[in-house]
Amino acid sequence: MRIMNRLFLRTFLTVSFLAASFSGFAQQDKKPTPYERGTMQYKGHNAIRDIVYKTTADGQKLEMDIILPKEKLYKNGAPVVLQIHGGGWHSGDRFHLGGDVAYYDKKGVATATVSYRLISLEKGITMVDCIKDVKDAARFLAKNAKKYGLDASRIAVWGHSAGGHLSLMEVLTSNKDFVDDKDLAKYEPKFVCAVGLAPIVSFVNPKAND
Repeated sequence: MRIMNRLFLRTFLTVSFLAASFSGFAQQDKKPTPYERGTMQYKGHNAIRDIVYKTTADGQKLEMDIILPKEKLYKNGAPVVLQIHGGGWHSGDRFHLGGDVAYYDKKGVATATVSYRLISLEKGITMVDCIKDVKDAARFLAKNAKKYGLDASRIAVWGHSAGGHLSLMEVLTSNKDFVDDKDLAKYEPKFVCAVGLAPIVSFVNPKAND
């Protein structure tokens, strides 16, 4: 009986130890949520988070985060790098920061990373809505430049893949062609460049995307 009790106790302790170990590994392997990833990336920076730049007709609140430089190096406010995430226009999030935010910080440049509506056949959201949203995000920066200490006459736009396409559409198309929020429509941001990494540039000529 004593031998059986010892075997049972030893087995119980072994199973308990393994369960605790696997639980610890599971916690270590748990991927952070997009928002938690943003928290890690913004650490050490002067980030203003969850700024609602517009509310859509169906009540969806679209947000951006602005990372302000620690030092004010420009008389007319900080130039801005507006970052637009990729994901095929139907996925992704604004917490995928591109470029070196620490480098921008040292140069006195602000970073704004933006969310936009994702394509949804069920909700009737198209790529045109994506373009309108990023346009409105830039207009919001122009409207609130003084509030955040920004120079709306020096905005650079950066994006990868679908974000690269939207970056090009942001800068190279007329502001009047993509209007959604009428309260923001009158504001005119000034762009200095657009950087599109692996963007699609034509839907009718596949070779143009090589």
